[in-house]
Amino acid sequence: MSKYKVYSCSFDLTDKNYSMNKMQGKNVLEENPCIRTQIIDTREEKSLFVDCVNEFDVENRYEDFWNRLNGNEELEKPYKTTNKFEKVKVIRVIKL
Repeated sequence: MSKYKVYSCSFDLTDKNYSMNKMQGKNVLEENPCIRTQIIDTREEKSLFVDCVNEFDVENRYEDFWNRLNGNEELEKPYKTTNKFEKVKVIRVIKL
């Protein structure tokens, strides 16, 4: 079990004008205000990630947690204006 650095982004499914192309020439992962960085320690006993054994496990658990928290109503009514229409996508996971 290890520590992982997770880069993720939350997308508003109702925003048709969203673009990450404004970051040309910059380090997209480190300098983009749209990308969240979080350190995950799978060694913590009460961690949601305690049974994760690799980067793929961490990515799947991270997305599952945040996307369930945000709800799944977008499948039924995709343009309702609530924060339940955000989807979290992991951009990269690095083992530390």
